[in-house]
Amino acid sequence: MAKVIKEPKNLFLRQNLTKSRDDMQSLSLMAANAQKVLEEIKGQVLEPYPRKTAPVYTTLQVANLCGKTRLQLKNAEASSSTKLGTLLPGDNTKTYTLEEAMQAVNLFGEPVKRPHGKKGKVLTIANYKGGVGKTTAAVSIAQGLALNKALKVLFIDLDPQGSGTTLFGISPQLEIKEDDTVANYFYQDKDRPHLAQAIQKTYWHNLDLIAASSHVLGAEFIIPSNAMSIKGYKFWDQLNIGLEPLREIYDVIVIDSSPSLGYLTQNAVAASDAILSPCPLDALDFASLSQFWTVFMEIAGQLGEAMAEKRYDFVGVFVSKAKLEKDEMATSNIVKGWLKKAFGERMWDITLPESTLIKTASAMLQTIYDVTDKKEIEKQSYKRYKEPMDMLVDLIAGQFNADWSKP
Repeated sequence: MAKVIKEPKNLFLRQNLTKSRDDMQSLSLMAANAQKVLEEIKGQVLEPYPRKTAPVYTTLQVANLCGKTRLQLKNAEASSSTKLGTLLPGDNTKTYTLEEAMQAVNLFGEPVKRPHGKKGKVLTIANYKGGVGKTTAAVSIAQGLALNKALKVLFIDLDPQGSGTTLFGISPQLEIKEDDTVANYFYQDKDRPHLAQAIQKTYWHNLDLIAASSHVLGAEFIIPSNAMSIKGYKFWDQLNIGLEPLREIYDVIVIDSSPSLGYLTQNAVAASDAILSPCPLDALDFASLSQFWTVFMEIAGQLGEAMAEKRYDFVGVFVSKAKLEKDEMATSNIVKGWLKKAFGERMWDITLPESTLIKTASAMLQTIYDVTDKKEIEKQSYKRYKEPMDMLVDLIAGQFNADWSKP
């Protein structure tokens, strides 16, 4: 006698047992519907497209950027022929645009200067796992290098999801064409032989962008195809070749890689002068990061002398999205111990906390450097995140400056 299967009481289970299997046609309809809903939401919330505007700064904020008091900044400006900031009617303190704040850092702060004849540096932010704060850190680092150190920066988004592009206030799905990404360069398009043709300006002064969208996925297929059809084609070295002329234009090129070790990420790490990996204090994130480096070394070992002679200015790991609740700190300390044991001196003493402020800012397409509202910056949560991020930017700039200073 056949066994009778009782119908589950749970409505969700009943619906899934009775529905037909997902075929490609039904999935296509689902995807189209999801895209339709997404566009409707964007129409309600983000239209017109979320054009970001550069933040403005108070005298105190600019003074802090320059490492001075307000009086010291006032005196420095008085002795300078450059007039910065605007005193609006009714205000008792000046307001500075982003560009003026950068000028102040360049004149009165501690900017980093790339010596004439030295090439710009390439920094890749990489990890095997998504959700570790990689993109937020990458965009923040790029902004911080431009603002705090007066460097000219290019941000390259290699993640097909385009999260970094979105943080610049640009919709990957609706605004980014294939021409705006790295894809055409890898297609060996004779009309677009250089990556420079994909560069666009952003709302952030001295920070340009090569955007990403799903079009970037095409490069993951064309690279191995070229390797099979083009004699002498070094599949891992193509991005490096494309970046070479850009090193003369930009002081630092920050690459946000996809959470994988596909061909684009391999190109990124091969082209880089430095690699940074954020890692939350979670056992699975630690395991994923360890696996990333294991697979990375296996791949590098197959490239012969090309990678055997590679030398990085630095490779670093820092803690991201750290939870500061007491009941979770014990586990966090255990994982932090694993990281120190695993990565030794490459484990940087920097911890970016998990922050409601940053989550809220991200929802508004902002990073910590976009936040300038007085009420927000007076909060302890702002300082708790901003200080280690500034320290991270300082360390990166210091490492590159040390190499630039070598004869």
